[in-house]
Amino acid sequence: MNKLNSNYLIGETPIYEPHLQMNETVESMLDSNSGATDDGVMHVRWVRAAVHKYSLQYNIMTAAEYDYMKNLLLGKTFTFKFPYLDTQKEINGYCTSYGGVLSRIDENGGVYTAVQFEISEL
Repeated sequence: MNKLNSNYLIGETPIYEPHLQMNETVESMLDSNSGATDDGVMHVRWVRAAVHKYSLQYNIMTAAEYDYMKNLLLGKTFTFKFPYLDTQKEINGYCTSYGGVLSRIDENGGVYTAVQFEISEL
């Protein structure tokens, strides 16, 4: 159903090209001691600033395709290479979450819809 695309790599292994545009978000993590003091002065202690996160989104995947992606991404760190503007970007990252809707079960395992894999840089 989906085609592996060598422009999107986990390590040196191709993954399925996302159906939708790959979303990028940037978040900063604050230390638990950050916040306002009793006199109203805000104190910010950064744990990490500007952490990039990428969302791979697929309209539909077979159970085999879904398992392929999970086996590559879950419980490990990896190098993620992907097209970015006019170049190829590479980050070290890990999968923070994933999910999909099991829409149909059949003799081949089924079909998932609204599949999403979230990758965060280390």
